Amino acid sequence: MVLAGHVHVNLQLKRSLRSSSQCEWLTTNRVMLEEAVSFVKKIKKRDDRIYVSFLDILCKFHKDHKSIDDVYGEAATLFGEHPDLLVEFTRFLPDSSSTTAQLEGWSSDQINSRI
Repeated sequence: MVLAGHVHVNLQLKRSLRSSSQCEWLTTNRVMLEEAVSFVKKIKKRDDRIYVSFLDILCKFHKDHKSIDDVYGEAATLFGEHPDLLVEFTRFLPDSSSTTAQLEGWSSDQINSRI
């Protein structure tokens, strides 16, 4: 390797590459966090009762180690009159969850009929 004799250059290059991937990770996660905060604010603005219940669902998910499918089921019931919130919520679920796969390509009428 051309830079083999220049340890400090190698270290700097490694740090730079690691920093760039960390920046990408941080940027992606910051955007996701901002979207999540915006989503929760939308829920609160629409209905305080739904907002409190949604936070309770999330707390139970972490505390009781519920499955994603259980959380989705509770959210589907909670967002029954707000199918747009349910669709938006699924954006935050892991791609591998069965509920996300089920919703791909569904219209809001199809989603409403399942709730």
